[in-house]
Amino acid sequence: MNTYPPNLILFGGCLLIFGAACANVVFILQAGVSIGHITGDISRIGIGLSAPDGIHTADLLKVAAALLGFTIGATTSGFLIHHPTLDLERPYGWMIAVVGVLLLCSNILLARALLLYAIVVAAFACGLQNALATRYRGMVLRTTHVTGLITDIGVTLGMILRGHQIDRWKLLVPSVFTCFFLMGAICGGILHYQAPVSPLNVVGIGYIICGTTRGLFRLFTQLRKVVSFL
Repeated sequence: MNTYPPNLILFGGCLLIFGAACANVVFILQAGVSIGHITGDISRIGIGLSAPDGIHTADLLKVAAALLGFTIGATTSGFLIHHPTLDLERPYGWMIAVVGVLLLCSNILLARALLLYAIVVAAFACGLQNALATRYRGMVLRTTHVTGLITDIGVTLGMILRGHQIDRWKLLVPSVFTCFFLMGAICGGILHYQAPVSPLNVVGIGYIICGTTRGLFRLFTQLRKVVSFL
């Protein structure tokens, strides 16, 4: 496994969590459902099933679609990547490009009022991305929600207050990721309300460009190694 500068890993994670937050806001505003974090969706399923006035079928179907898509996406990512530690020799770039294509497809489905299909496809993309998370320097990098990041921040702060000597990056990384998630959410809201183009198209194209660039760079590096060996 090759080694990469920690700042490069952090920058890539920031871009991913920014894009996921932006896409998530779009679906919250347009469909009333989250595609990037499932905790609230499962809670809403529980509320729907326990409501005294009966199950609200439309809402239940939306959150169930998000749960299904996210789970299948994570399963697919686990099957294709299947590695518990960060190794950038694996095809992360092409997977990220696929996430971008899926977001573009979900936008087309939204435009055609195929809401449930759009939710499944977008949640699949988020599940695919989130399951790319790996352990880096002992920390799990998640890029579609901030629950774990806030937990890491709180635990680290508690240990510091307790008097433990903690490396600064253990507080810096989740803090920076959280800030980029917030900025992505703000950007998604601004694009939704003010931009003449769909935020999902902007985010999807960004994913495709970044993922394809990474994939081609990895391919070029491998070809160069083969040529030098010959």
